[in-house]
Amino acid sequence: MMQRRRVLVLLAAAAARLSVPARAHAQPSADQVLSDMHLSAGDRRKVLGGEFVTAEVPSVSERDLSFAIAFLVKTAPASLGMSGNLVTADSQVQSWGELKGTGSAADFAKLKLTSDEARALSNAKPGDALNLSADEIAALKGSGGSPEAVLDALRKLLLARHQAYRASGLAGIAPYDRGGGRTTDHAADLRKASEASAGLKKYVPAFQAALLGYPKATVPQM
Repeated sequence: MMQRRRVLVLLAAAAARLSVPARAHAQPSADQVLSDMHLSAGDRRKVLGGEFVTAEVPSVSERDLSFAIAFLVKTAPASLGMSGNLVTADSQVQSWGELKGTGSAADFAKLKLTSDEARALSNAKPGDALNLSADEIAALKGSGGSPEAVLDALRKLLLARHQAYRASGLAGIAPYDRGGGRTTDHAADLRKASEASAGLKKYVPAFQAALLGYPKATVPQM
């Protein structure tokens, strides 16, 4: 069974305050945020004392492996070095591209496939090996089989996913075909995970609303 790992990381500033939009909620203390995460008084003291603490987070489906990590960062958010392009700063990233607006085939020009990868995709079938919808499987199998044709079909498939999400949000994410009439509805899982996050709803409700209601609901720069 495919599993989705959801890691929630809490960054609490030395001043014991989080920087959140003023319209969302008054800035809470670190102890309040930790309490909202259902950490015990003892665990809250450990975090504020500089220790790493893990906590259980309720799963939203049988595919969801969830846990939280809380720790204290003794510096202001502006000093964390989060500016710049974090993708290019990661040495493990081999290649990347940016989808602009509704996207185009040119946005996937850097995407390449080995002959083995192309062969596997051209022989795609329902199951747990690949996360593909029934229509996507049909498109790959009907691409012709050559590496170039499979790559072209894959680029079109990914572009279609991007455009479907921009147009319909979670409703635009097609379920993956697992065979035997079974599907995996990741849109439903994402919705449940967003709805289950009490911290989002309490402190940044506009962001939670955007996760659930995009494209009708958005936040600045989204």
